[in-house]
Amino acid sequence: MNKFHAKSITIDNITFRSLLEGRRYSQLKLLLANGDIRDLELQPKYPLIITSLVTGETKKVGVYRADFKYYDTLEKVWVVEDTKGFMTEAAALRIKIVQALYDIEIVILTKNDV
Repeated sequence: MNKFHAKSITIDNITFRSLLEGRRYSQLKLLLANGDIRDLELQPKYPLIITSLVTGETKKVGVYRADFKYYDTLEKVWVVEDTKGFMTEAAALRIKIVQALYDIEIVILTKNDV
């Protein structure tokens, strides 16, 4: 069990940290089989890199892992998703930083979306 009391689930020999994430994976598998998406990636990593305003040096301060990344063949766009039972302040800040660093939108899915 993880720190937020979510129950893990194993699907296709892949252990997901929450039932919500596992449900979304099952939905994405159907979209993949149907050809609506392609290049499904689990747990894509985004290094958190900052540049010092004083020295100009860059430093890796962490890594953000989204839940899924895939190419939407209907909309012709890359999609990055994260499933959240609830949003913590720390998670919200990491997401804002990643969106700014990589100029991407991270789609947040809750139990009402999945």
